[in-house]
Amino acid sequence: MIDILLSTYNGEKYLYAQIVSIQKQTMQNWRLLVRDDGSTDNTIDILESFALTDKRILFLKDNKGNLGVVRSFEQLLYYSTANYIMFVDQDDVWLPNKIEHTLQAILKMETKEPDKSLLVFTDVFVVDSELKKISSSFIKREGYDVSVVTDVNRLAVSNCIMGCTVMINSIAKQFILPFSKYTLMHDWWIGLIIAKYGKVTYLDEPTSLYRQHANNQVGSGKITFLYYLKRLCHLNAFFEVNYKYIRMIKDLPFKVNLFTLLVRKWKYSLCKFINQLI
Repeated sequence: MIDILLSTYNGEKYLYAQIVSIQKQTMQNWRLLVRDDGSTDNTIDILESFALTDKRILFLKDNKGNLGVVRSFEQLLYYSTANYIMFVDQDDVWLPNKIEHTLQAILKMETKEPDKSLLVFTDVFVVDSELKKISSSFIKREGYDVSVVTDVNRLAVSNCIMGCTVMINSIAKQFILPFSKYTLMHDWWIGLIIAKYGKVTYLDEPTSLYRQHANNQVGSGKITFLYYLKRLCHLNAFFEVNYKYIRMIKDLPFKVNLFTLLVRKWKYSLCKFINQLI
């Protein structure tokens, strides 16, 4: 059994298409665990409608209100009891063989590492709000070096793991939970810990349509220049993000050289910012 974790928030515009794409997967042995994070639009009505017609879709109601995307996914992880766990964004569209191919990759890993925490992540097609293709590879478009997943220090500087492409095994749960309260994004926290105690593998294949639109929680690097510009205009937010980053790294269950890491990270951020200007 595979648990697919979905945290929703005011996602009525694209949510229907995403859930339908999950229902159309070539592999059908899955369960969709959904937690809404305080939506005020018709998201809850859509979820309740799907839950009534498909017993594999479980709409979890915990009355905890708006926790934010990181804490919401953390709650879903606690609910999960499956051998394998995937994460899904509310506004993307999964390609039909996403589950099948990702599961094949992690099963192959298990033949060599049967007792380790494992993580597989993939590439995606980048599309616009109407699903028109922008790029055939998010990884290449962003210039990511996926080899960083073999080195915790490099991964801590630049995260190339997209949560919406991830599958982990159940062994990983004992290492990644609980999240640090300073976790910037759940995929970064999960990736760092599994890279340290288990194994992370990249499947060089797009498995979904990664939709870019104005309300993305985290978007493509093509908006990086605007991101940094906003940070420079709002220094409090800039320092808050860096403070949380430092605390997240310090909360990891293993030691890293924080000073060296910060120098590398700020150098990396500066280079990326300059590249956006060129």
